[in-house]
Amino acid sequence: MDTPKSKKLEVIIPAYRMHSQSFLNALEGVSEEDALKRIEGKTNHIVWMAGTLSTCVMGWAGF
Repeated sequence: MDTPKSKKLEVIIPAYRMHSQSFLNALEGVSEEDALKRIEGKTNHIVWMAGTLSTCVMGWAGF
């Protein structure tokens, strides 16, 4: 999908790719053990946050 069929997608596709790469960069180097820890027992762990974000992105993309 390198050539968008809509002018609006010319902006959205690069932003989506940048967002996806930033997401992967943020998770790089995080161990599975750390990803399952809750900060001070008060927050959701990284695995939950990543899963929720992925579900939202799939929803926006219409999957």
